[in-house]
Amino acid sequence: MTITKKQIFIKDYKNIFLTLSNLWITSDQSTSQNQKERATEQMINIFNKEDLVLKSPLEISTQLRELVKTILNIMELRGHLKESDRIGKIFTRDKEAYKYKSMDDLIDFINQKLSSIILNHELSKLNNQDTIMKTKTNSLDSVAWIQLSDSLANKEFIKICQHTKCNKLFSSKRAKMSYCDSKCQTRAKSYRAYHLHSQAKPTVSRLPALENLPNSDKLPPERYVIPDVYDPDFGFFDQEKDKKRILGS
Repeated sequence: MTITKKQIFIKDYKNIFLTLSNLWITSDQSTSQNQKERATEQMINIFNKEDLVLKSPLEISTQLRELVKTILNIMELRGHLKESDRIGKIFTRDKEAYKYKSMDDLIDFINQKLSSIILNHELSKLNNQDTIMKTKTNSLDSVAWIQLSDSLANKEFIKICQHTKCNKLFSSKRAKMSYCDSKCQTRAKSYRAYHLHSQAKPTVSRLPALENLPNSDKLPPERYVIPDVYDPDFGFFDQEKDKKRILGS
């Protein structure tokens, strides 16, 4: 049973379709039980606080699952999803129910979702006395589907952040964008540099032995006689006459 509280303005929730999708993916795919529980709690709290139609946790999860599958289907048709990826496994788990073979079929499915959304419009004044038109609905789930449709219409690409510690969904106008923001790009570079440095084995260069060098000029071996009696000056003078000349004895 749903209880309508009031209505919400769509533009007040930037990229809520990606925020909710990332939370659902973490709650479904994370290997950490603590992360799963935190993501599930956040997901339910957002709906309980922001959504204007009260739903059970099972209803929330079911609705978001359908949204995530649609997003992944779009990514797969555009070549931005690998079934070997962690997120790609969600897509392959239920191929028959969610995998559309063409973008036209997928758009028809999204249009069915949009046709069931009830929208209302309201004029509102800003601080500078300008008047704007606001569109509102009574479900956060409806806002997510509208934002996903806007993303397609604006030719945005939904991709997976390539930083291994992130892997979140994000949207971008650039098809070659690999990271959700500059922080993840910097962290990914640091992560790669650290692991490349730790895996690199130091190489020790060894000089060839002197006797193995071709045509090498060798000095003759030094000739000296070790005295039978201890001499503190042994080795400091080349010959005995030098010792007498310098020491005066």
